[in-house]
Amino acid sequence: MASVVTRQYANFLGLDLRGDDVNLRRSPDCMNVWRDYREIGGIRTRPGMKKHTALFGTVHGIYFLRGEMLAHCGTGLYSIGVEETVLLGDGLADQSSQGFVYDSTLYLLDGEHYLCYDGKELKPVEGYVPTTYIGRSPSGGGSAKDDANLLSDYRVNSFLGDKESVEFYLDTEDIDTDFTPVVTVDGDDSLQSQGRMPRRARFRRMCSISGRCLLCTSLL
Repeated sequence: MASVVTRQYANFLGLDLRGDDVNLRRSPDCMNVWRDYREIGGIRTRPGMKKHTALFGTVHGIYFLRGEMLAHCGTGLYSIGVEETVLLGDGLADQSSQGFVYDSTLYLLDGEHYLCYDGKELKPVEGYVPTTYIGRSPSGGGSAKDDANLLSDYRVNSFLGDKESVEFYLDTEDIDTDFTPVVTVDGDDSLQSQGRMPRRARFRRMCSISGRCLLCTSLL
């Protein structure tokens, strides 16, 4: 008749695969078991997993913003809540993305778009609008000020008007044809809407992405 052998394991150290001669402070089978050194100094079973929500498409990134869980899945960005999942925006690239949080805002790059989410709205990042030239005459020239910002569609050229010229030559070629330049005179754009400002200008663009220009003049 077989006898009963009782062993008491204490001060658990981990796994022992040597066979029959198992150290009493170790176990020959540690599947889903780990030692919690920080809180209890003993063994715990690993937490399990359960299905939280179902998304259609490939999950390209999971992010967190102030406790809110966000998932880039397929071409959408979703807010994963306890009770429901909400689509925040569509049109993202269907590929892996990278993100970072700065100043309580999530910035997301998917290889085609640069987006930000502040907890309320998902929108394209509007980069700093540089003033690339100041003191230009209507025909050009002036002094270079800021470099073009490739993260922004816009740039500013500042002119010194002569009260006669109706054409103002910008510092870049091939500006977008679907964009009407914004013209201000000493910070006032009402003259343009009243038809008192020249609307003709030759626009040029330097960057390969969409280029737009804000035109600022000062009357002499």
